[in-house]
Amino acid sequence: MRARAIRIPNNSAGKLEAEYVLHPPTRKFGNMEIVRASRPLHQGSSPAFRKDVIDLSVPHNIAPHDKLGCRTLVSSVKYVLFGRTSTRMTKERCEAFFDNPANFAV
Repeated sequence: MRARAIRIPNNSAGKLEAEYVLHPPTRKFGNMEIVRASRPLHQGSSPAFRKDVIDLSVPHNIAPHDKLGCRTLVSSVKYVLFGRTSTRMTKERCEAFFDNPANFAV
């Protein structure tokens, strides 16, 4: 359940949200970015929604076999949490992250 409630870093005031954008033609997961809560929801042909936490289950909930969407989300999350999309997710790094209750909103 922790993977569905990852705290957004540097969000102690609660003014940031995770915005999830769908790819219009396929209606599958397209992108996730961290935005200010006061910013208007994504405008255009791509449907979007927001959450106050990072939820790794979003691509699966939209389309259960969306491998590209899952890879895209993991890349976005690595950038948000670690500052780089190329960060290697070693067993030790994952365990350290998931063992720290401060990283989660549950």
